[in-house]
Amino acid sequence: AMTQNEVLRIGHPGAAAETTARLDGGVRPLRIIRGTRKADSVVLMWHPEFFISGRVWSRVAAYLSLGLIGRMRRTTFVIHEPDNRDGSSRHGLKRLGDRIESRARRWCWDSPTSIVFHSCRERDLFLNFHPGLRNARRLTVTRHGAFYRPSIKATRAEARRSLALEDGVLFLCIGFIGRHKSFDRALRAFAELPHGAAKLEIVGSLLYETTDEH
Repeated sequence: AMTQNEVLRIGHPGAAAETTARLDGGVRPLRIIRGTRKADSVVLMWHPEFFISGRVWSRVAAYLSLGLIGRMRRTTFVIHEPDNRDGSSRHGLKRLGDRIESRARRWCWDSPTSIVFHSCRERDLFLNFHPGLRNARRLTVTRHGAFYRPSIKATRAEARRSLALEDGVLFLCIGFIGRHKSFDRALRAFAELPHGAAKLEIVGSLLYETTDEH
């Protein structure tokens, strides 16, 4: 007999999930262990700012907490944004703190987790900052929608009608707006097209509050 898997979504405060909790900084990520069982699979949609925050000791505790989760639960990290922190240029006690954070981060990513990327380029960039993670069995590249389930099913024509979209070629950029996503290049490229040849829609929110995004 087939059994149906139960999925519990844990979101950040304000998210549309079955339960919400802050998971960033300190030992807050350990709430995931409290809310799951040993046999459960845990899939974490990784953005460093969702889990790592605060001063150095808060970040160290967060990395250690995530490393513990990876050792106590069957955990998969889906990398949406890189974890490329680097504080090697600082001096004195700050440099010591950076080294401790680096070791905690390494211990986190050395846990027996699966790490999923959306492109080979993202995987290679990640490995540049974490060269010790070259176990190919733990690092995989998969399509972007593999861990999502659509809430509405419709044909392209039905979707266009419901969203009041015109016919023609439509290029959609959706998600966080950050400098590394090069939405500015798409804008310049579409500006060179003949009028009406195609339409570009950018839908999302600012990832970092910097002048580059504005």
